[in-house]
Amino acid sequence: MEMIMISPRQLKVMMDANDMIEYELSSDGGDGRLCRRDALRRILRKAKDATGFDPDGARVTVRMFPSRDGGCEMFVTLLGGELAGDGVKKPQGKRARDGMAVDAFGSIGELIGACKRLAGAGYSDESFAYRQYDRTRYYLAIESESPLACEMGGARMRRGAATYINEHCALICVRAVETLARYA
Repeated sequence: MEMIMISPRQLKVMMDANDMIEYELSSDGGDGRLCRRDALRRILRKAKDATGFDPDGARVTVRMFPSRDGGCEMFVTLLGGELAGDGVKKPQGKRARDGMAVDAFGSIGELIGACKRLAGAGYSDESFAYRQYDRTRYYLAIESESPLACEMGGARMRRGAATYINEHCALICVRAVETLARYA
């Protein structure tokens, strides 16, 4: 199963035939229910750990599209919850902490490139990726400073930047170095 947080309000889940069996899901809708509640809860718990996507009691809508291999693509969209001023759900749970090194990037491509370099160098500590709501800046928070992030176009932020990004930016994912490096 692969999970991608498209935005703080939407999650994409790609499942193969084995995942469908494990979660007892049907892509044909024969019994009128494509996704059982208990299966969806298990998937969303796994998504929270993997991506930071957290519906936290909000209403959701689920759309499933069968794939040729017997799996499916599932889109989970939040319909409510604690929203920031621009309608984006503020992230709950794990967040960047003060004292973490924060680098800013002008594009998602630069952020992904930095994650790939850090992963290649063996970085395995906690990391978080954020974006400004208007998508003009992207941020990577890691445990300690690394010149690799700056080499990939990152600009080192001042101490205390973690507080700013937690309040004014959308969380893309936790374990960002590991997660985003796969997309480079």
